Amino acid sequence: MKQFLTLNRSIQSSAGRIIFCLLGLVILLGPAQVSAALSGIWKGDTGGTFYIQEDRGKVYWYAEQLTRNPYWAHVFTGKIKDLKINGTWIDVPKGKRRTRGRLQAELTADGKYILIKAPGFGITRLYRWENKPVSADSTAVMTRPPIIMENCVPFNPASIRVSLRDGRWTIAEDNRELFDFDRSRTEAEKALSVIQHYKMNSVCTVGEDDPVIRYLLVDGRSPLGKMQDEDCVVFNPANLSVRQVSGNWMLVDGNNRIFDFDDQINEAKKSLELIRKYHFSRSCYIGRPDPSFNYLRQ
Repeated sequence: MKQFLTLNRSIQSSAGRIIFCLLGLVILLGPAQVSAALSGIWKGDTGGTFYIQEDRGKVYWYAEQLTRNPYWAHVFTGKIKDLKINGTWIDVPKGKRRTRGRLQAELTADGKYILIKAPGFGITRLYRWENKPVSADSTAVMTRPPIIMENCVPFNPASIRVSLRDGRWTIAEDNRELFDFDRSRTEAEKALSVIQHYKMNSVCTVGEDDPVIRYLLVDGRSPLGKMQDEDCVVFNPANLSVRQVSGNWMLVDGNNRIFDFDDQINEAKKSLELIRKYHFSRSCYIGRPDPSFNYLRQ
């Protein structure tokens, strides 16, 4: 009996040591497995492609707004620990912007998103865009989650000014023109007050050559609140639908025509997705009936 008890205690002691070692191994391997999954191609919630590589706790990426003629392109170096990413980024000459700064981010536990905290960065969330198969003979395929590609240009609302250029009033940041108001200084100054009131810091468009819709964001989110003397059309984003009216594709709320996209049905569908993503419920204008500036807000 004593021999059995001694053997039992020995087995329990050995099992305890094995379990302890396994727990230690899990603790050691857990973060490495998660951070290794960081490597790949990611997309920003307001545009841009991020090519990320993680190597033994260090994180590197190259990111660009567009492949051709981007406004911004930058490189990042940092470290990841316990899902937290910390480091610095700096713009490179492929883009027009010349800024740099510190960046804090967090990889979500499921590995699907990177949440970014960096004032003036213009992007608040990255979405995993492309996953490699587990092995060469794997039947897994590359997957792309539903994501709305956006074309956005960040700016600093504190540094933009109304200026006269070649006989036209504009809102510009340094030498970069953001908005054109033709000969109306009054409308340019009113638009500047709107931008600075809401602290808008990026302008986004749908349609590359001739944008069919424009919206401004505040740190990647919809402007909130109300400004005095706004000229806005109210609609319910849940009721919006894409409909062809008199040959033109439109976004309509019941019988009310909210946006006209001419023959561009794809832009109409994309705009509907964006409106619902940001919960826009008002389309606001300066200078109607022929507005020189418009914006969307909740």
